Amino acid sequence: KTAGDPLARAYDLESRTEAKVFYVLAAHPDVYLIRTQPPQVRYYDECLQTLRRHTPDLIATMTDGTRIAYVVKPWAHTQKDAFRLLIKYLRRDMVPGVVDKVLVRTER
Repeated sequence: KTAGDPLARAYDLESRTEAKVFYVLAAHPDVYLIRTQPPQVRYYDECLQTLRRHTPDLIATMTDGTRIAYVVKPWAHTQKDAFRLLIKYLRRDMVPGVVDKVLVRTER
């Protein structure tokens, strides 16, 4: 966790990996704004045939206005079929201007 990192706590970052991704984004010259624990995005779950919601870990707004949602998970979690389906659905159903791209980041 981020208990020993006051900046990570101030930004409501939930893990060391999430904090590392945040710091890399914060140092990037093309990143204008980073939202931590941003609003949920909607997607349609084909397996359950229902509308669902997911909260990305971070959303970075770039200087050109593009918004990139980051899903930060342990690498082992990203190898599960259910997670891969989630990312597929999020990418398929993203609303331009709300989220333009979905990226996955792990500790690797």
